[in-house]
Order: sequence, then structure tokens, then C-alpha cells
Amino acid sequence: MADDVVLRDLRNRVLDEDASISGLLRMCVMLSSLTGSESLRSWAQAELRGYNDDVDLPEYRKLALPLYIDSQSGPTLVRGQQISVFAVPRETRSAFDGPVQFRQAIQELAELANSDDGSIAISRPGFAEVAALWTSQLGMFQQVDRIYHQVSRSAIAGMVDVVRTTLVELVADIAVGVPVHELPTRARVNAAVNVNVYGGSQDDNSITVGSNSGVVGQGTGSLQSQTNGVASEHLATLIADLRVASESIADEDDRADVNQAIDDLETSVSVDQPDVAVVDRRVRSLRRLADSIGGALVAALSSEGARLALAAAGVGI
Repeated sequence: MADDVVLRDLRNRVLDEDASISGLLRMCVMLSSLTGSESLRSWAQAELRGYNDDVDLPEYRKLALPLYIDSQSGPTLVRGQQISVFAVPRETRSAFDGPVQFRQAIQELAELANSDDGSIAISRPGFAEVAALWTSQLGMFQQVDRIYHQVSRSAIAGMVDVVRTTLVELVADIAVGVPVHELPTRARVNAAVNVNVYGGSQDDNSITVGSNSGVVGQGTGSLQSQTNGVASEHLATLIADLRVASESIADEDDRADVNQAIDDLETSVSVDQPDVAVVDRRVRSLRRLADSIGGALVAALSSEGARLALAAAGVGI
């Protein structure tokens, strides 16, 4: 099977509502191997296997959920009583900090979403200890049996659906403009994961050039001033300086990632009405690469000329 068939199959199946999310994620693992994208591999494998405790979760896997207790007071049993976190002993409130994190594999979440229960009780580390301490502070014949959150099946189904939507957005950004019999670059795939999984939607940063009328060229020195755009001599100089700086990067993969980031920045500032939010994301992406690689790229991004150029686009560095 040709390597490009994986992307074609993924592109064809990702909109099929009957296609298994786990199956689509496994195809992403294969695509990550073919393109060399560790970002895509890490995300797809984490969704398939579950997220380790030391891994930052995407925001869609975090939910703020109400708190409940089951308790006893003499012969009276109380079940499913919703409480405020301020009702628990003050010294234990740190156990309730932050939203509830769902680190399970996507298949486990899908099965929970399809379970017969209307809502699902979820405990967190330390809840049993808090219940025991709280009980010790109550009067005779009073007891806190259990502390837990409750999440509805629909909320879990929503998380699963976000993963499916993210897959659609990823494949769209990865495949747009890529010839049918070719694969996207590692840099393109990494950028799509970083934006869609961790940073929101991504704009279309490809440009098809026909004649030289009203278009923006690609490559060194090709940034053109537009009638209503923010492209300027400062921006053209910055792009040229960044490309010169990228030539000093020894590692071929790092150099390819930087050149892709420079292309993305050039595209974002060269349209008639640049989206400041998009330009800002491109600059921050380039800054992260510069911070990890160092050298001339950091100097080019930190220069007074860079500050003036990006200020013209409404972005600070």
C-alpha cells in the first residue's frame, strides 16, 4: 500500500459518522509514522490508550462538575445531596481544586456515554480520606459515607464528539492543498495538531498563485505590499532576516519546521485584511521554535526591526 493511501483513506472516512473514532485515531498513528510527526502520534496514542498523569490534558477533557455526598444522621440516610466545596473541612479543600480530568481511553469514554445510567458518579484522589476526616468532626451517629462528582452521559458524549470534530479539523488542515498522491510535511502536521488540539481553529494558510496580479508570492524576498494590507518594507525585511537565520540551523528537521513557521507568518501578514489573532499565533509558534533552537533565529526575532515590523501588524513580541 502506497504511503499516500493512508491520508486519502483518512480524508474519505473522517466525515463518516459510522466510522469508529478509535479506528480513525489508529490511522492517525500510521500517518504520524509516515510524516514523522511526534505531535500527531502523541495525541492519537493518548486518546487511544488514555493520558498519563504527567501529561497535560486538552481543555475538552476537563469538566467543572457539581459535588455530592452520601451521608447518615442517626437512622436517616441521605443520598445524592449536592453541596458546596465550602461545606467540607477547610483543611481539605485543596482536594477539590480545579476541574475534573478525564484521562481514560476514548473507547472507555464512548462506552460510558452509551451506558444505561443517566449520570455517573466520579471520585477523585483523596475523597475517601476527606470523608473520614469530616466524619471524625461530626457528632455522634453522624457520618459522611462518600464524596463524589456526578457527570451526565450527555457530557461524556460531548467530549467524545469533540474528539471526532477535532479529527475533522485536523485532517482538513493537514490535507488542504496537498496533492492527492503526496503526503504533508512533518511541520504542517505538527502545526495542525498544535492549533486544533491545543490552540483553537486554524486558518487556511495556503495560497495558489496564478498571475502576479493581487497575489502574494512565496519565498525569500517575495513579500509584496498590498493596497489595503499591512505588508511593508519592515515586514519584508523581517521575513528575509528570518530566512537567513534559518539557514544557520544545522538540524534538517528543525530547519524545515522553522521554514514552515516562517511561511505561515509571511502568509498571515500578506493578506489584505490580516487577522491579528492569527498573526499572533504564528509569531508565538515561531518564538517557541526560536527559544528551543536558539542562535541567530532568536536574535532576528528580538531585534528592533522585528518589533517595528510586527507592531505594524498589530502584534507585540
